[in-house]
Amino acid sequence: MKESKNQSIQVRLTENEKEKIIQKANKAGLTQSDYIRAISLKDDSLKILANGQAVAAAMIALQVEIQQAIRTGKISDDLAKEILKKLESVSKMFSEILNQTDDISFDEEEE
Repeated sequence: MKESKNQSIQVRLTENEKEKIIQKANKAGLTQSDYIRAISLKDDSLKILANGQAVAAAMIALQVEIQQAIRTGKISDDLAKEILKKLESVSKMFSEILNQTDDISFDEEEE
C-alpha cells in the first residue's frame, strides 16, 4: 500500500537558490519535490564530504608506495604504470564526485 504524501514543509529561499533547485531537478529529470526529497533524505553527499579527505590521503599514500616499489625494483615498470593509470582513473572519479558535492554549503546568514 502506497503511503499518502499529505505533509509539507515550507522553506524560504532566495530567487537564485530557487532557480538552482529548479535547474538541478530538471537536469535530474525529477519534479522539484522529488529532487528535494531525494537530496534531503539521503546523506550520501555528507558521507562523501566527511570521508573525502581520508580517501584522498589514502590514494596519495598508495601512489607513494608504488613509486617506492618502482625505485627499489620490487615491481616492474609496466605493472606500475598500469596500477598508477588505474589509480589516476579512480582519483578522477572521486574528484568528480566531490565536485558534485561542492554546491552543498550552509551559509551562516540569519533570516
